[in-house]
Amino acid sequence: MMEIRKLLKTSAFRAPWPTRIGGDVVASLMQEPSICKKCKTHSCVTERPMLLGSVCSDGLTYFGTSVSGIHLVIYGLTSLSNREVLGKKFGTQRKHELKGRAISQSDVNNWIESIKQLDKILQEERDLDLGEKLEALHETPKLAEEIKIAAEYLIQGKPGVTLEEKFNASSRIEKTIFKASQILVDTFDLLTVFLNPDSAGLGELISVMPYKLIHKLTFILSTQSDERTKKIVNFVGSCRSEYKVFDSFKIIPMALLNNALKYSLGNQNVEVHFEEQGQSTKISIVSIGPYLDDDEIKMIYQRGYRGASAKKINSAGMGIGLYVAQAAAQANGTTIKASSTLLKTKLNGHDLARNTFTFYAHDAPSRGRSG
Repeated sequence: MMEIRKLLKTSAFRAPWPTRIGGDVVASLMQEPSICKKCKTHSCVTERPMLLGSVCSDGLTYFGTSVSGIHLVIYGLTSLSNREVLGKKFGTQRKHELKGRAISQSDVNNWIESIKQLDKILQEERDLDLGEKLEALHETPKLAEEIKIAAEYLIQGKPGVTLEEKFNASSRIEKTIFKASQILVDTFDLLTVFLNPDSAGLGELISVMPYKLIHKLTFILSTQSDERTKKIVNFVGSCRSEYKVFDSFKIIPMALLNNALKYSLGNQNVEVHFEEQGQSTKISIVSIGPYLDDDEIKMIYQRGYRGASAKKINSAGMGIGLYVAQAAAQANGTTIKASSTLLKTKLNGHDLARNTFTFYAHDAPSRGRSG
């Protein structure tokens, strides 16, 4: 959808009616009526219109939908149903300006469907181009795995009983090599699922202890070069269960932990809650960060979507982490669910909230993705 917005901004490709994409007015064959230009409230944008159509306080019709996580609004129109009302409300000059702006629901549906098809084609072309560029790196994941094994061998030779103790006993250079090798391998795994979501449900099932896996991810992801910025991750509850899952399972906690550490604000710690429930374990990752409204919670798993607060805090993100994590979750027979509880405080202009991302660990379905 980002590419479509850029195309429309060039004026080489025009929308048939006045249109806003992500709040920006784009080039259109039909110009904005003067009513819209003078409008102070812009309710067509702020009130999240429906695809079935809404009517603003000035009596004009607008339609809205979401394409690849970006809001699209068609506005400044009249509908067949409210044309008679407008005829009584406006004078001759205003009625003349609005002439030819009556559209049907099918007109809107057909154009939006064409936009979605174009978005799909552009996305497929982008993936193909990316895949071709990455083909030259096809040996790199193997090399990254070898580096990871060598780094783990270095750490295992240090004094201590647990991996964390051995890690803490290592030199700063050894810690950096170990952390970088782990993240490098995990990044290649994430990229594989990004390019082909179905791959999250392929391969043999492996035995994983979620508590042990997440504990390892925690001290890898939370280790910073500047100790003053290091985030503390607290574990609440425990889990000794072991489950048969796909290798993609590790992407779920990795992406959620990475997001929690990246977007938690102030000196707030991140919490990981474990609750064993029969044949499964409920796992929740909790952090204090920017508030997520209901619309944003619906869109955060869409490919390429990034919320306004996320962009301000970290402009370098690509909006793929939660998309890939949800694909991995579904392949392993679960679904990530998010909630955001607004707190009565602000920080750096952000409304703070207690953000919770929850999924369940259990034996994965043998054939991968479930509903």
